[in-house]
Parts: sequence; structure tokens; C-alpha cells
Amino acid sequence: MTYTLIIADDDAMIRKGLRCLIPWQELGFQLVEIFEDGNQVMDYLQNHAVDVILTDIRMHEISGLDIAQYVFEQSLFTRVVILSGYQEFEYAQRAIRYNVTEYLLKPIAIDDLRETFSRIRDMLDQERRKEGQKAQLEGDVTNLQERLDRLFLLDAYSGKLMQEGAFLHRLKINGYSLADLERKSILYELVCPPGKENVVISGMNLIVDGCSFYALKQQDDTLEGLLLENRPGNLQQLTTNTVEDRLFSLSGLPVKCDQISSFENLRQFTLFRSPESYENGGPAIQAEDYLREHYAEDITLNDVAARIFVNPAYLSRVFHQKTGRTFTEALSRIRLEAAQRLLKESNAAISEIARSCGYTDSKYFHKQFKRYVGMSPGKWRQTGTWKEDSND
Repeated sequence: MTYTLIIADDDAMIRKGLRCLIPWQELGFQLVEIFEDGNQVMDYLQNHAVDVILTDIRMHEISGLDIAQYVFEQSLFTRVVILSGYQEFEYAQRAIRYNVTEYLLKPIAIDDLRETFSRIRDMLDQERRKEGQKAQLEGDVTNLQERLDRLFLLDAYSGKLMQEGAFLHRLKINGYSLADLERKSILYELVCPPGKENVVISGMNLIVDGCSFYALKQQDDTLEGLLLENRPGNLQQLTTNTVEDRLFSLSGLPVKCDQISSFENLRQFTLFRSPESYENGGPAIQAEDYLREHYAEDITLNDVAARIFVNPAYLSRVFHQKTGRTFTEALSRIRLEAAQRLLKESNAAISEIARSCGYTDSKYFHKQFKRYVGMSPGKWRQTGTWKEDSND
């Protein structure tokens, strides 16, 4: 391995001797520049990386010790070798303070200089090997963490971590703590033309620095996945609109996003993906149960889908298959059944009953009630039709 070297000395004869008499290439060094003053060295170091500087200790303006101080204070990965005709303790002391690699006294024999630079080359070789090993280890750790994250998310997505204990155990295995339950992650559903999966995944990984996109499921033209932040804070200001715009500008492909704000919400999400959940009726029954609890609210299909962590179009389809009704029909039926109960059990005004059942428009409520029951709310209450039904 060859390392770069620059020389600085204000004596022309010494510069010529150092250039011509030392076989730098044989020693593993490429002599890239020779300077006669420390100012030139400073300027050069601002734009060039150098492995070793061989410099005289005394020059016109900027000394070799000044250069060593600059290298030390700038934390440059550069070795400094000083040639000095002075044995004063103060010079040596400053050289030690600035981490100078070698402090050589003039006159120095060529063999001694060769030996010095052979030793420096071996030192640099050893450092490079350690850096390579460290980089390899860091890469292995990163790859392992990514695999663990992916497996964790896949298992959570598929419902294998339904139990809280199992979820928290896997969280710990992945190197996260309980505080990381607030760690941000975003669940995405991407409209993905066949054959464009890799384009979309690459685009998602470029959306924001410090985040990784993990594809979790591919079905028809929809690619579902999680964009997980690897460094806290990266997703704080990232909105779904920002992601949509950036992905479209990168790939020209549309994207649709639903957000899970944290790992804790991801755990809740796993409950709706568990096999037990689907055995008990899956999203359709979950949606119907949600409607029975929240029918009085201003609620839409998108609202319910977000609550049970499924795609609205998918929910609409399976809801109709399971119940035989559309989402709107089911919500209307639940509201009107609730209205019938209130008409039977209370003396509240019909307009008040309408509002408590989710109808803000009394006229619309009357119209829907009559279509469902066959008569107006007031007439149904007066005739006591439910009493006749109970006597049959």
C-alpha cells in the first residue's frame, strides 16, 4: 500500500537531497509536493488529505511545530515527522504535545531516515487493517440490525407478536428499550405497477436520511411496508404528503400512506393482524363492533379502516362479503336500531334522538327511518308497533 508524503524545508539543498536521495516509492510513499515554507503547507492541507508530512522545525514564517499544531487541532489523520537541528527540551516538549510521530535531529543518516519511514509505513499499514476490520464489523452489525428490524416488523405485521410479552421481548432483542415504544415508524400502502417494486423500494429508501423502508407484503398492485427511522427525530417533520410528493418526483409512481406513529401503536396494529383476529371474523367483524360503539359520531369508512389498520378499499370489500351489506348500509342500520330503542325507552324529542344516533339533519333522519321501518319516527312511537311485535 502506498501513502502520500509532502516535504517542507526552507533550505533548497536539503529539499533536493530529500527528494533525490531517498527511494520513497520503495519505502511505500508517493512524494506529491515539496514546499519551502509552512504557509504553503497550511494552504495545501486545507484541500488535500496527506498521510505524512516531513518538515523542518524552523522556517521563515510558519514553523514545523506550527504545522504539527495545526494538524493536531484540526484532528487530521496525518503523521508529522520533524527534522530539527536543535536539542532544546522546549521543542521536544511541544512536539510531544502535538502528537508528532518522530522528532529527528540533524544531521540524519539516509539509512536512519529509511528505517524511520519503514516503521511509519508499518504503523500506517496496521492502522489501515484495523480501519478495514472496524468498517467490516460495523457493516456486519448494520446488516444484522436491518435483518432483525425486518424480521421484527414482518412478525408484527403478520400477527405473530400479538401477546404483549412477546412483542416487548422482540423489541429488547432488537436492541430497543421501553423508551423506544415512542420510536417513530410509518406504515405505507403504495400503488405499485407490476415489475416496479424495486423502483418503489429504492425511492422510499431515499425519502429521508436515516430511515429504511421494509417491504412487508405484495398483493396485486399494492406494496405494503414500513418506513422505520434508524435515528430518532428524522420522521418528526415528515408528513404523508411530503412522502407522496417526493416518491412521485423520484419514480413517477403514486403512493398512498397510512401512518402508525410509534412502536406502541404498531403493537396494537398486530392485534388486528393476528390469526385469532381473522378466525373471529377479521376486519369485517372488528369494523362492525367499532360501528356499534361509535355510531353516534361523525364516522366514515376511512375512519374505521384507520382504527383497525386496514386499507379502506379492502375493508369495504371484505365487509360486504362477510355481512352482505355495504358499510353505509350497516352504519345506517345500527343507527336506526339505536333510534328505535330510544324511541321505546325514552320521552326525548325526536330531534334529540336523531342527534344522539349520529344524524345532524332531522329531515334526513325522518327519511331514513321511514324507509327502514315503514313509517315516521313519531307515528312509530305513537302506534307502539314494538309492543305488537313483542306480543306475537
